Amino acid sequence: MKKIAPIVFFVILLGLGFAYYQWNKPKKSAASEEVFAHRNATDLYMEFTSDPTGAFQIYNQRNIEVRGVMDAFSKDSLGTKLTLRTESADGGIVTITLVDEMIASFPVIGDSVHIRGLCAGYIPDDTGLLGGEVQLNQGIIVN
Repeated sequence: MKKIAPIVFFVILLGLGFAYYQWNKPKKSAASEEVFAHRNATDLYMEFTSDPTGAFQIYNQRNIEVRGVMDAFSKDSLGTKLTLRTESADGGIVTITLVDEMIASFPVIGDSVHIRGLCAGYIPDDTGLLGGEVQLNQGIIVN
């Protein structure tokens, strides 16, 4: 029993050290990550509608700079969301949840904007009434 106690104590200390490191490591954000790709909102949406699985594998949690025309914005529990128009026939959109601390000047609906964000995926519309939605998180407005 006396030989097992130091080993158990060491394993517990090792676990606590790893937990502390995981809790305090820097979080991934669009402001700190290098831009992986520059895309137009329509082109990005078309990539996800033509091959959702392949596009998700390429862009998952990657920093993408998207250019498009702002269609709408809203505030919810996750933060401020911007919606960019696409020129697709089904009316699909690209939504970006912004980091509230990074909003210096808010664009007006109809303005052309450049936004960076980490790609979170694509939500198709199963009803067929509306187009799908490409989602980006941790977004920042690029001046």
